[in-house]
Amino acid sequence: METAIDLRYLTPLAETKACNIVPSKGQFGLPDSRIIVPGNLSDSILRFRMSSTTQNVRMPAIGTALVDKLGLEAIDAWITDLKTCP
Repeated sequence: METAIDLRYLTPLAETKACNIVPSKGQFGLPDSRIIVPGNLSDSILRFRMSSTTQNVRMPAIGTALVDKLGLEAIDAWITDLKTCP
């Protein structure tokens, strides 16, 4: 079953369906991963996919072939600063 996550800026974290949730699109070789793991970049699939240029892995899936370095820095800081899921 696919989970529709909501990563809009104004969506509260508790309503994103992303914090400590097993990713529906696969774990890409990261067995303990979740979409977002508070304080843990290496197990956060969101960060992994945003840092990839591999087709069918990268996020967003279409419209880009390059990593958005500023966007990735922002996500890294946000995930690192998260303490827990609400």
